[in-house]
Amino acid sequence: TMGTILMLGILRYSADAAVTFYPHLSVGNMYTDNVDLTGDDEEYDFITTLSPGVDLGMTGQFSDLSITYTPTYASYLRFPENNTLRHNAILNTSRHLTPATHLEFSNDFLYSEDPISDIDTTVRQGRNPYTANTAAFAMNNQFGPDDSITLGYEYYLLNNTDSTIEDNEHYRPSISMNYWLAPNRYGTESELSYTRENFDDSEDYNETSARFRLIRRLSPHFDVYAEYTHELTNYVAEDEDFQVFSPLAGFI
Repeated sequence: TMGTILMLGILRYSADAAVTFYPHLSVGNMYTDNVDLTGDDEEYDFITTLSPGVDLGMTGQFSDLSITYTPTYASYLRFPENNTLRHNAILNTSRHLTPATHLEFSNDFLYSEDPISDIDTTVRQGRNPYTANTAAFAMNNQFGPDDSITLGYEYYLLNNTDSTIEDNEHYRPSISMNYWLAPNRYGTESELSYTRENFDDSEDYNETSARFRLIRRLSPHFDVYAEYTHELTNYVAEDEDFQVFSPLAGFI
C-alpha cells in the first residue's frame, strides 16, 4: 500500500520530464567445486547464466523514478535439475516535498536458487529456490549546509522452498541526524534503530542500536573522530540477552 501511494504521487511528471530506456544483456559462466555448499560429498558443476534486462528511468522537476528488471536463466551442466529462471527487480523513487525535504522509497525483489545472492547472512546449503524482498522508506530534511535528519523504515521478508531453512522477517524503524555544533570545526553524527526479527522456528528477538560520533575538522580535507556504538539484544523467551559495546576512533 505504501509503495502504491508513493508511486501515484511521484508519477506526476511534467511534459519535459527526462525518460531513459536502457536494455542490456550479459552472459557468464561460473565453476564451483562445491555446488551444494556441503561439508562432505562435495560435487563440482559449471553454471552458465544468460541475463537480459532493462533499466527505465524518469526524472522530473521534483521526482525521480528508476526501475530495473533482470531475469537470469541459470543452466547447470552436471545437475540440470537445479536449472532456474531467476528474477531481480529493483525500484527506486523519490519526491521533493520542499527544497529541504524529500521522500525516498525503494523495493528490491529477488527470486533465486543461488545460496549467496541474498543479503541474509544465514549459511545456506543446497540449491532450492527462495524469495527475498526488502522495502525501505525514508524522509530526509536538510536544515543546514551539513545538517540533516532522516526518518527511515525497512521491512525484509525471506521465504524458502527448502523446509530445512526457516523463513524470517524483520521490521526496522530508525532515525539519524548529522549536526555541526560549530560549522567546519565540530560536527556530530547520531543514529538510533530498533529491529524486530521474527523466525519460523528460532526464537524471535528485538535489537536496539545507538551510535554517536564526534567529529573534529582539522582542514577541508582531513577529519578525525571518536565514536561509540551500543547494541542491546533481547530475546522474547529463554535465550540469554546480551549487549555489545563498540568504541572507535579514526580519521577521514
